[in-house]
Amino acid sequence: MYIGNTVITQGFTPQVDFFSGNASTTAFTLSRPVASVYQMIVNVANVDQNPGSAYTVSGNTITFASAPPSGTNNIWVEYTSLITQVIQPSAGTVGTLQLQSNLTLSGTTTTNTITSAASTNLLLQTNNGTTAVTIDTSQNVGIGVTPPTIQTGFSNISLGYAGNFIADKSSVGGLNILQNAYRNSGGTYTYVGTAPAEYYQMYNGQHAWYIAGSGTAGNTISFTQAMTLDNSGRLGVGVVPNSGGAFGSQRLQVGATGGNSVATFYNNQDGSNSGVETLTIVNGGASATNNFVGWYTTTSITSRGTITWNGSNMVYSNTSDQRLKENIVDAGSGLAKLSGVQIKSFDFIENKAHVDFGVIAQELHNVAPEAVSVGQDNQDGTIKTPWGVDTSVLVPAMIKAIQELSAKVTALEAKVGV
Repeated sequence: MYIGNTVITQGFTPQVDFFSGNASTTAFTLSRPVASVYQMIVNVANVDQNPGSAYTVSGNTITFASAPPSGTNNIWVEYTSLITQVIQPSAGTVGTLQLQSNLTLSGTTTTNTITSAASTNLLLQTNNGTTAVTIDTSQNVGIGVTPPTIQTGFSNISLGYAGNFIADKSSVGGLNILQNAYRNSGGTYTYVGTAPAEYYQMYNGQHAWYIAGSGTAGNTISFTQAMTLDNSGRLGVGVVPNSGGAFGSQRLQVGATGGNSVATFYNNQDGSNSGVETLTIVNGGASATNNFVGWYTTTSITSRGTITWNGSNMVYSNTSDQRLKENIVDAGSGLAKLSGVQIKSFDFIENKAHVDFGVIAQELHNVAPEAVSVGQDNQDGTIKTPWGVDTSVLVPAMIKAIQELSAKVTALEAKVGV
């Protein structure tokens, strides 16, 4: 049998080894290993030796039963299994007709093109037959799996059981990264397995994240657009960012129900309501009366304060519900409280702004700590967070002081008969 070249008649020359005996040496090294004493003819001093008893072989060592007599080249060994000539096919003479379908290659193989048969997937296998990569007839790729049949005009790379990358073949288009979902031949997103599904889309400079609850394998998916970052830098969470109207320039929109935007921010990492402060912003429209910013706390979502538009004015409110309070008694002297507040005149270092009547936070903290937020310093003594003052907290004390002064005026008027 031959491959490529025409048959060449080969001549075979028997191989012979010669040894010189010395009447004491019994073992000699052959030029080639042999598997049996019957693969050679051995002659000592012109006498053929019996392969069954005169000698034995092991690999390329022949050992005689008794030492051959002395003599020059008086021992010769002729090998009966002949050495054939190896002929390498000339370049370009081996084609598909000369190769079997189950061809095993070793070492490094370099090729420009690997082609599968017509209407047949191309398989790349590892581990003696395990399919590692499948390229189907539509050029979709499956790594570890067979790629699903998807919509014409799109390319798909499948990673494992449920991961898919989808891109438009015909244009720049977009790239979708899907989990537990693929785009079927009809262009509909479909569950791979029975579990929730998600996908991320990059399209026209926009980034969008979609989610879907658990569904049954093979069923159509109804995705919800959970978050979108558009090509103008606007971020919408639970809503596609508004691109026009009075709020077209806003950078963050959170939530959307009937045109209302809702944002809730938590000061903890897990987003729960338990024992933490939250800030909620509701926008009911430019003419609505329910626009507000609210601060809440605890699992009962207890309000701590709101900023509300009542249709004509902004209303600022701190929660003062009697049902949220205990140990209620009449307050002490507001006049005495306020008398301890030191009013100062000063300039701000940063912008040189002058204040005729103001307070110093550290001084006010000695009189009304409830009106002061204590700041923090860095280890080197520089300011980390400055001290702050909310003088509105002193308004009830001012009211109390006015009431006290009014009572004094009334008493004096009674004395003088006014």
